[in-house]
Amino acid sequence: MTPTGTQLKLRLDQRVRWFKNEWLFKWHHIKGQRTVEIDMFDGRMATYSGIGFEGSPHLVFWDAIVRGVRKDVVEQLAWLEERVRVYERESAEAAIDESANLLIAFIQTVRHATIQKDAILRGDGINFPPEHDFGTWTDLSPADIAHQTAAIKQALFPAGASTSTASLSDSKAGVDAPKSTYQVALSFAGEQRSYVSAVAHALQARGISVFYDEFEALTLWGKDGIEFFHQLFAADASYVVMFISNEYVNKKWTRHERRAALSRAIAEEHEYVLPVRFDDTRGAERDELRVRFAIQPDRSPSFGAYSDDASA
Repeated sequence: MTPTGTQLKLRLDQRVRWFKNEWLFKWHHIKGQRTVEIDMFDGRMATYSGIGFEGSPHLVFWDAIVRGVRKDVVEQLAWLEERVRVYERESAEAAIDESANLLIAFIQTVRHATIQKDAILRGDGINFPPEHDFGTWTDLSPADIAHQTAAIKQALFPAGASTSTASLSDSKAGVDAPKSTYQVALSFAGEQRSYVSAVAHALQARGISVFYDEFEALTLWGKDGIEFFHQLFAADASYVVMFISNEYVNKKWTRHERRAALSRAIAEEHEYVLPVRFDDTRGAERDELRVRFAIQPDRSPSFGAYSDDASA
């Protein structure tokens, strides 16, 4: 086992024990008179006392455990990417592959423990119903983990830049573009907000449907960030423009957005991720595509994929 794999296994074993011995265990006490607080993994705590494990509590149980495991996977992937960033390619890829298997095993272990606990909680202490998986484990299948870890490899060690061109006007016309909620989604660090805001307004003025968080305040209200942004950058846009900077590659949320977008790009094998560089940050140099992006006074923005050459 690689050093990174050994460390990740210790981290995941600790999380498994926490889920089993703390989170799942607390559900035994919701029928009592003493108030029990249970983490919902979305910034809220559920408070229960004197109720049965059925109806709404049962739905909450399954919704929360899936969200909690997904959140753990996101955090472990962020740790993994940072850990292998300094490795040579062969060592990094070996550690990433090993980590993918560990994450799959982690998900399966917590999932099995949850199924067992659910049957116990639905029973009466003597008789227990058959075990059944009530969870919707979106983005947590072995194939999903494979795509996300492959996205880390692609971000760190791109196979080569594409020289084909792609334009958002083609997307607008419906040419070779998937049906999506947005033609383009913008992924950026808060430090570049003023520039990205100008880009978003310019795209909107051109009639391009764009996801920019300030345009979607009502849409985002009350949403679980991990699930919403994974869905957005992995499925709901025809293109993702990444405004890459030192701040971008060092923030947890932007890493999550980048992995989600690259996992789709790898699965579909077409120009989907369009990076824009603010500086010479290492992460910016290692993305698969480059985009020549310019906004000039009284003109609309233009996009075009190009190869990673000295003129970039």
